[in-house]
Order: sequence, then C-alpha cells, then structure tokens
Amino acid sequence: MKYLFAYHWIRKIGTSSLIGLLFLQLPAQNLLPDGSFEKLVRSTCKQPDEHFEQSQYWYPLNASPDLFKNNCTVDETRSIFWKASLKSYDGDNFAGISSRWNSNATYVSEGIATPLQIPLEAGKTYFFEMAIRNRGGFQGLDETVARCALKPEQHIDVYLSTDSIAITNDFSFGTASINGRLVAVLNSEPIASTFEGDWNVISTCFEAQAGEKYLAVVMPLGTFGALPPCAAQASSGVFRSFYYHLDDVQLTASPNQIEETLAFCKNESITVNVLELFTQPSLQSAEFIWEDDSRELIREFSEAGIYTLQAVLPCGVIPLVIKLEEKLCEPTFFVPDVFSPNEDGINDTFQSSFPSNFEVQHFNLSIFDRWGNLVFQSNDPQVAWDGTSKNQKLSAGIYLWICTCELVSIKETIRILKSGTVGLMP
Repeated sequence: MKYLFAYHWIRKIGTSSLIGLLFLQLPAQNLLPDGSFEKLVRSTCKQPDEHFEQSQYWYPLNASPDLFKNNCTVDETRSIFWKASLKSYDGDNFAGISSRWNSNATYVSEGIATPLQIPLEAGKTYFFEMAIRNRGGFQGLDETVARCALKPEQHIDVYLSTDSIAITNDFSFGTASINGRLVAVLNSEPIASTFEGDWNVISTCFEAQAGEKYLAVVMPLGTFGALPPCAAQASSGVFRSFYYHLDDVQLTASPNQIEETLAFCKNESITVNVLELFTQPSLQSAEFIWEDDSRELIREFSEAGIYTLQAVLPCGVIPLVIKLEEKLCEPTFFVPDVFSPNEDGINDTFQSSFPSNFEVQHFNLSIFDRWGNLVFQSNDPQVAWDGTSKNQKLSAGIYLWICTCELVSIKETIRILKSGTVGLMP
C-alpha cells in the first residue's frame, strides 16, 4: 500500500502523522532590520505621508511615501488611494509608494530605503520577498479620450548600494537617477495589473557583488513616455499615477543547502512532491534536477536513504537534500480473519482491537451475512460478536463486517473506516 497525503482507510487529523513526519528548518534571518515597518522612534498619529519621519530604519528617497498605522485614522480626502479600512499584511504598519506624471510634465517616483543588518557577500545568492497590494491607477483626464490616454509600464525596482541611497531628479526632462545598482525588476501580475487587488507575496533573487549595505524599493525611474499636450487640461495636476502598498519585506541569504526529512512505514513506499516538500516561495519557479538527471516533480521511493537534487534559479543553484527514514508503524486496527464460537476458550469471538495509547470514540461495528442482512451491530468496542443473531447460532460461512470509529490521543485524531470479511468456523 502506498501513502501520499491521504490514506484509503485511515485519514489523519491533527499536528502529526503516523506515516509521514516533515521536519522544517527554522526561517532564515531577515537581513532588513525592520521588514514590517514596526520600529518607530515616535508613535504619534499623523497623516500617512508624514509618518516616515518616525521610522527608525526606513527613510524616504523621493516625494512623500506613506507609512500607514492600523491604529491611526486616515483622512481619505488627502489621496484617492487612501482608504481607512485597508489593514496591514503583517503587524500594525505598512508602507505605500506611488509614481506619477504631473500635468506640468514633471515626473515623480517615490521610493524607500533602509540599511542592512550586515554587508552582503560577493557572489552569494540572496532572496528578496515582500507582500504587495496593488491600489490601481489614476488618470487625470477621461481615458475615453484616446489621445490623452497613457499606459505606462508598471513595475517596482530593487536597488543595492554600499552607501546611503538617494534619488536625483531632473524635473526639466522629467527623469530621475539613483546611486544604487539595480538588482531586480518586479513586474509580475499583482504589480502589472491596472486594477486594485489584495495582498500578494512576490519574490525574486539576485547575486551580490561585495559589501552592499543599503537596500531600496523604488517606483520606476524615468518617464512614462511622451506626454500628450492635452495632459495640461488635467485639473487635478496629476495626469497619470499608480500606487502600491508594501509589507513584510525580507532579504535572506541563500542557504548552502536545504534539507528535509521524511519518515515512512517499513515495507511501504512514500511519494515525494518536491514543490510540497520545499515550500520556500523563492523555489516555486525553480527547475529541479535530481542526481540521476531526472526533472520529475513527483517521485516514489521504497527505500530509506539520502536523495539529492538541485533547485536551479536564474540567480544560482541551491542543493536540496531529502532524507528518507524508515520507522516501525504500530497497527491502528486489528480484527481476526476467522473465529470459531465452539466454546473451547480459543478464538471464540470476533472483536476489533486498538493501540492502548488511543481512546476509541464514535465506534460502530456492523456485520452482514452474504445476502446483506444485518446480523450484528455494536457501538461498544468491548462487545464481541459470538456468532449469533437474535440469540440464534448462525451457520458457518463468510460474513462481511464494516467498522468506523475515531482514535484519539494527545497528539492527534485518526478516523478509521474499514471493511472486510471474517470466516465463521464450526
């Protein structure tokens, strides 16, 4: 019999499994000192575009990025993107950044930056991950006027630098530059969409050069494209803009290898799904190559041992190790194949038995003859069948039994639904 994630007769409910035990590694250290924007030098409530002056580690790069606090009220008239009912992905605070083309032909890209807890190592792979919520876009003029419609590329960029990061604007040309190295362009569907969305976790990876000490998350620098003359008619002063919320920003170093351990019953087999075993978001888009050059995501094993494969990413390769260990599994249910109710004191009754460390609940045992007639039924696991029905001895033959119950221990609950046949002997 093969075990995957469900069992034909036994289904596990609870925190541990009798068949497969998965030991997960502790989360990697976040190299950002405050990835959820929680550490503040002051906690007084202002409007979101004034809160970043209270952040202990993050600082604004351009314009006035927003820092939202769940416990502070928001004046929704201050921005079309502000909404008091929107809460953080993690913790109490979250950030907001926007990019906009003003009707006077100036271009503004907001960004935020933070120092790292330790400098990055040259040639080492790093994973960047964050939660993002797209708040949609705003067009200062009616987009049905085709000549005034503007459809810019929407992306968020990640920069690294050995020094404090800054943005320099050139308003005369509507452009801007930054003193950091571009390491990632995030443009997946949650970002590229022009519609509002909910929180999504996105990730990427890159290779460090040497000694980077600062990280910045910035809206695209440059221009949206040629600004049509009619943009000057935008009474709001904003011709085109879009906006995102950010939270739970993480930067972690790639491990030298990732190990996972699975235990399975001796003399059985186990099926391993690589994507379900290695759940790190950064590995979900990797190509997996086994030591025998197989690229299968799902494989079946029947022998204990150490199996290796590689997660191949655009930014490097991470070795993966799967340790399969056999263990002796205690039977959770037992019934005899035959019994002989001849009162000789040997195997006179038919009765189910269970491990002593489980409490049996919701027990039901039903027995039928070969014509489907119910000949015995009990809700007490201590009551045995003596081969009679309505106080009459039944003839020898094969009888069908069905048993359902729950086995309850401190660690877990196991639901049992089993059926089979028993031979009634003279």
